[in-house]
Amino acid sequence: MFGRRRRTAELTARLDRMEEQLRRVLDQTAGARPLLADAQRLAKLAAEARALSDATATTVEGLQALLAGTGIDRPRLHARVNRVYRAESLGYVAVFFRGGRTDDVRLLVGRDKPPQECIGEANTRNELNSYVGGVIRAGEYWTVEAKFATTSSYGCVFTPLL
Repeated sequence: MFGRRRRTAELTARLDRMEEQLRRVLDQTAGARPLLADAQRLAKLAAEARALSDATATTVEGLQALLAGTGIDRPRLHARVNRVYRAESLGYVAVFFRGGRTDDVRLLVGRDKPPQECIGEANTRNELNSYVGGVIRAGEYWTVEAKFATTSSYGCVFTPLL
């Protein structure tokens, strides 16, 4: 019986030492708990960032595919006045005064050649405006009609949009 009491006392003392060691470990690691919570939060944010990065890459690839079908790689046409052109794709015509001899110009569009519908005019003689521009649909004919074709000081650029 004496042996049992002694054994119980030894086990109790050992248990007390282990509990004390556990308290010290808990005290020492108490500062690590917020760090662990931060690490878990950062891991979650990293997973969200990866998902957003993947979604962004997919969107960029889609936009690049869309741009491949547009006129962005097609050259602009530097056109001459009083010459009829036919638009192969949707585009924009910019007509601008470069200086020099004054002139009146009209931007004409239409299905027929030569086109008859006026969608804009520029008049530099009385300084009302020196620029005209318009959207040209695919398949339409267009021209910049100038009174002084050989000496006109207007520039003209067609930019394909699709």
